[in-house]
Amino acid sequence: MHIDSFAESVSNIGEAFDSFNERMEDFEKIYVKMLTNVSNRKLKTTLCTIYNPCFEHNDMERLTYMLPPNPNIKKLQKRSVTALAIFNNIIFQEAFNFGLPVMDLRLIFNDKADYANPIEPSAIVGMKMGMNVNVVIIGNMVVNNPHPKG
Repeated sequence: MHIDSFAESVSNIGEAFDSFNERMEDFEKIYVKMLTNVSNRKLKTTLCTIYNPCFEHNDMERLTYMLPPNPNIKKLQKRSVTALAIFNNIIFQEAFNFGLPVMDLRLIFNDKADYANPIEPSAIVGMKMGMNVNVVIIGNMVVNNPHPKG
């Protein structure tokens, strides 16, 4: 949703951080609201990080409408991985605050075969995620936080 930010003009790095700070704050507000709603329903919940894209994938058709003409794929990949860390930090922070376990999808999506296209999972990674969900269910990844929100 924030790939358009890579085309924003700024005069210095500080302005770029300012722009991402606004996006980060918006994401955090929405994410905390969502977690509060889930928490209020007392549902068993495991959070997932946002996995890195794979812009060097052979099938770029799904993304063409989002990208400028002739994008520099290597730069786009580096920028995306850097920017996603900002959002994933919020996910980890709120997982701790709410006392919820987290699956770090960046570690699970570790091969090109894990992607059906640059931004969507393949059946292969679906099996990997299923195995990790089983680990969470049997309690090997439970995070105990004595001061959860909600």
